[in-house]
Amino acid sequence: MTTIPNTTTVDERDERKRKRAAILKFSLAGAAVLGIGAAATSAAWTDDAWFLASGSAGTDAGGLFEIEGSVGDSDDWYAADTDDAAIEFGLTDELFAGMYPGEERTATLHLRNVSDAATVELTQVPPVVTAGLFTGGRISTTFGDGVELKPNETTSFTVTVKAPVEEWLENPALGGEEVKDKIGALRYTGTVTSVAPSGA
Repeated sequence: MTTIPNTTTVDERDERKRKRAAILKFSLAGAAVLGIGAAATSAAWTDDAWFLASGSAGTDAGGLFEIEGSVGDSDDWYAADTDDAAIEFGLTDELFAGMYPGEERTATLHLRNVSDAATVELTQVPPVVTAGLFTGGRISTTFGDGVELKPNETTSFTVTVKAPVEEWLENPALGGEEVKDKIGALRYTGTVTSVAPSGA
């Protein structure tokens, strides 16, 4: 008995090729979809790296600015940062020498911002009359709080001193010679409101 070899027709072979090609295309399309899904998932992942810096401020402005003062027509400027270093005026230039009860006299004062970068706002602490000869007198100024000084800018104002009346009239020590004493204290504070950027 003779066995006839299994033969396939051309049509059958073409059909098999078409099926293989279809399966391969489907597999590639599936892989592409899977890849897109993986990419979308990874894009949703997040990760952070944080840094935190610490620091501290100095006990003063570090030379950023200085408020200086002068009196009258003087070109002498002083830092006068404490009451011990206060700018004294009055008797030496005869502004308040030999006053009589109730008399008023004035002086011109100047403040300047010694800075190349900082703008400051000036505030006047209420004038203090010392206990002594001028107790009962009055100190007033034309200075208005909130004066703004830009770098290297100057402002001027007037201070008026009024001598006491009753206290002097009832003081026997004032009958023979001129008596000298401190009138009171003026104090001004500068607060930095802005600083020009370095190199600007």
